[in-house]
Amino acid sequence: KIGAINRAQESVSMAGSMLVEQTAAPGGSATAEWFNLATRAHGAIDPSGSGLWAAPTGWITVSYSAAAPHAGTVYLHTTSGRFITLGTPHPDGTGFDLSVSKTTVVAGSPYDDVGNGTAEWVSLSRPGKFHALVPASAKTVTARCASVTSTFIACNTSGSTDTNRLYTAAGRLLVSATRHCPESVPAVDGTAMAWVIQGGSSCPSHRLVITPQRGAAIVVPGTYGIGTPTAAFGKIVVGKHLVGGNRWFRQLAVVTSRGNVRVILRGRS
Repeated sequence: KIGAINRAQESVSMAGSMLVEQTAAPGGSATAEWFNLATRAHGAIDPSGSGLWAAPTGWITVSYSAAAPHAGTVYLHTTSGRFITLGTPHPDGTGFDLSVSKTTVVAGSPYDDVGNGTAEWVSLSRPGKFHALVPASAKTVTARCASVTSTFIACNTSGSTDTNRLYTAAGRLLVSATRHCPESVPAVDGTAMAWVIQGGSSCPSHRLVITPQRGAAIVVPGTYGIGTPTAAFGKIVVGKHLVGGNRWFRQLAVVTSRGNVRVILRGRS
């Protein structure tokens, strides 16, 4: 089944069977709710604060210190009423984005012009301290880790060397692929990571590349949407068959780590 969400007025995140939805009303007020898609339980959330993300047992918020360097502490709120401190990533005050799976929370740096683009992770079963994933010694400008599963973390870094990296959920580096072409932030399935190559003078535009833990990379035939790869169903989901000057796509496809493609949604011609 397919559900539609008005992304113009709403922000949505998911972790496991938990969905958190925040809606901005025309007058500036906001509401937030949580939904357990497995049990159909739901409830209201206080929408005030900085950021709101779904977690397997509830939702996650961030509270920033009033004193410099204004570090942000991450908290887990469970639907049963517990309040758990997960830790303080980037204590130097560097801004961060969060990505959440059933087991892990990753804090990545979307941009830091002084070359301190780091990423850190914490296990939901062992809260209290974030651990280095992309260290400051890497001197990256960005470290974006938008795709996190119970087993793997995929990150995109830029700096003196641009890379796509695959880690275990415990922070061990498995694959580091140097990027020669502009590429989307990678997504990860059960055994590999994938990204879409953007246009460039010598780059095969809109090609889906799959990099396994071992062996050669696979280039999947067809044209795919920039920025659309995401992890779902234990595989990669990506937009396919571009139209309108490569801005939209007509199909949504599931791709396995071996490059097998199955279309799950077809748009109108």
